[in-house]
Amino acid sequence: MMNWEINGLSLNFDQDDLETAERCEKAFDLMEQEEHRIAKKNYLKKSDLLRDYCNLYFHFFENLFGRETAGQIFQNQPVNTKIYEETYISFLKFSVMSSAAAFDERSERFRPFRSGNRKQRRASKKHKKPKK
Repeated sequence: MMNWEINGLSLNFDQDDLETAERCEKAFDLMEQEEHRIAKKNYLKKSDLLRDYCNLYFHFFENLFGRETAGQIFQNQPVNTKIYEETYISFLKFSVMSSAAAFDERSERFRPFRSGNRKQRRASKKHKKPKK
């Protein structure tokens, strides 16, 4: 389990936890639906587009971490597309890095079971005499 550090917050995000994985999948699905809705909408004002675009990210974090947490993530931040995108990218980088770290940890745990057996099988094949 790792913590994502953002704007003074430390948020638990355990990719190996079933509930977390389900919340994450749901958050991405809802984000995709909202993105399609935004793409289909004809905006007359740029400010409306920017508001909906930032809300796309805000709602993602609400769905993933909870309403209060999303508000805390963006607390004292201007509603600015660049800031919201950077926050989202920060989460994606954290998610990928924690996933890679978990994979490496698992690989280390199971290494003795994999490499030794393979070496032994290869060595035994070299020393066997062919049958006639």
